[in-house]
Amino acid sequence: NRFREVSLDELIYEFLFYGMGMGTKYAPLYLKLARYIPYPKAKEQLKEDPRILESVLLHAIGYLQTGVNRRNPYALVLEDIRKQYGQDCSPIENLQEDNSYIISSVYPNANPALRIAFMVSFLSKIEGSLSEFLYSLANRYISTNPSWIFWENVFYVYHYYWSYYNNWEMKRNQTPHALMGRERMYSILGNIWVPFFLFSIQEGLWGQREEKIWDMYYHLPGENNHWLLKRMKKHAEFLFSRKSLRFFEQQALIQWYKTGCSIHPQCIDCPWQKGLY
Repeated sequence: NRFREVSLDELIYEFLFYGMGMGTKYAPLYLKLARYIPYPKAKEQLKEDPRILESVLLHAIGYLQTGVNRRNPYALVLEDIRKQYGQDCSPIENLQEDNSYIISSVYPNANPALRIAFMVSFLSKIEGSLSEFLYSLANRYISTNPSWIFWENVFYVYHYYWSYYNNWEMKRNQTPHALMGRERMYSILGNIWVPFFLFSIQEGLWGQREEKIWDMYYHLPGENNHWLLKRMKKHAEFLFSRKSLRFFEQQALIQWYKTGCSIHPQCIDCPWQKGLY
């Protein structure tokens, strides 16, 4: 239904933002951010100065304010930039309910500032249509059949502040780190990009062959540290190598868990114990 309301570029733009928090309760937060600054507006701000978009988004979730309060030099620069565009920067309602998340994060890569910095830096690389850019990446992968390092290079972006810091505390890392971990990258590829590619083919928007996309999906590596695999190993008392499962197999496992195990956690007739897998 959303496809009928917005452009294709706007649709994938929203999906990409949603993917920043996918699998957590914060996914709606990122979707609200995307709709708060629609793609055409984001492109205007990126063209003028990417820091404009970054400052607007950070301010909208209340995160920029914490950096300003701590007198962080980079936050102060962003705040000065934001004030020049104050008419577009009012905080979004109901986005600051969980201050423990806004102020800090257990996992550095889940820090909302790093997620936003990634999106701003990634979008800055795109000159034309967002959807055509993604199609070109998929076409290149399909035609050359490279290793998965290809996608790691696609998702690697450099940010002059957040590539060296995890928060506003000014404890600088000696070497730059990726703004997005491999697990999140695989999740976005499998849950956002592949469905978008299949949708585009089925709607006649892209001339690629559907089986090529399915082949790409079936070869997508699994998430090595997926929480569900750890839980199922303890729960059902079966053993398997977590690294042996590919992404699509893990998705099946997640669905199995949600429709069965989560409802009957102590089921004595569990097919896992009968060796049906």
